[in-house]
Amino acid sequence: MFITRFADKQIIKLQETPDEIPEGGTPHTVSVLMHDKLVDAGKPGDRVEVRSITLFALNNIFACGFVRKC
Repeated sequence: MFITRFADKQIIKLQETPDEIPEGGTPHTVSVLMHDKLVDAGKPGDRVEVRSITLFALNNIFACGFVRKC
């Protein structure tokens, strides 16, 4: 017997804040995969702190961690 589990997922893009970028510089962007309770937890413009453990294996990226609004 197979058990099916549905889960919410969302990919967001985080970008450096303008005050952290040197004049004339381009902000760095990082994509973050959000699961379950973190989906729709924030809105554009929110400042967040991200802590995670990222594992690289055979061209795939596996990460776990949490996001906290600042």
